[in-house]
Amino acid sequence: MYVGFSGKANGVAHDVHVKTVNPEREFVLAFGEDSVSMSVNEQGGHVDLELPAEAFVRLLSGRLDAKHTPRDVTGEHLDELREAFPGY
Repeated sequence: MYVGFSGKANGVAHDVHVKTVNPEREFVLAFGEDSVSMSVNEQGGHVDLELPAEAFVRLLSGRLDAKHTPRDVTGEHLDELREAFPGY
C-alpha cells in the first residue's frame, strides 16, 4: 500500500526485480502506466537491483541519495527508482 502511495509511475509499464540482503528477500516493483505496486517475488529469477534492506527502505521513502548509497548496491534501475520515489 505504501509503495502505491509514494511511487510515481513514468507512463511505461514494466517490472523491476529487487533483491535485498540482510535480510535476504526478493520483490517485484510493478510499474503500470499510472500506478506502482510491490509484491513478493516468489519465482526468483533475474535480479535488476540488489541492495541492503535498509537502503531499500530509504529508497522507497525518497531518502537514498548518492551520499547515502552503500557501496554494495549492484545492478540497474537505481536512478529510475530514485525518480519514481522522490519522497514526501
